[in-house]
Amino acid sequence: MTRRRGGRLETAALAVLALGWLLPGIGWLVGACLVVASQVWSVREKLVGLPAMVLLALVGWGVPITVQTGSSIVPTVIESLMFGGVFGALYLWRRLRVERTDF
Repeated sequence: MTRRRGGRLETAALAVLALGWLLPGIGWLVGACLVVASQVWSVREKLVGLPAMVLLALVGWGVPITVQTGSSIVPTVIESLMFGGVFGALYLWRRLRVERTDF
């Protein structure tokens, strides 16, 4: 295993993505743009770290709550972006720390 090194862009991307709940919706969008701009993560890692984590939060948490309470879907999607941002930042941070290499 080798360690990949992230720079300021990756640090900012992880911080904004993880703290995106401070500015619901917009914070996640800015963090996602920073992640996409980075060349350290692969396309697969970006897809898992961004839309897959939001879908996980939406399906696993948001939809059941919305169905039970009968509330609107818009706040649920925004809250899923907030939780998905935290989950995505953790995943991408982990992928930044360790990369498997084949010899």
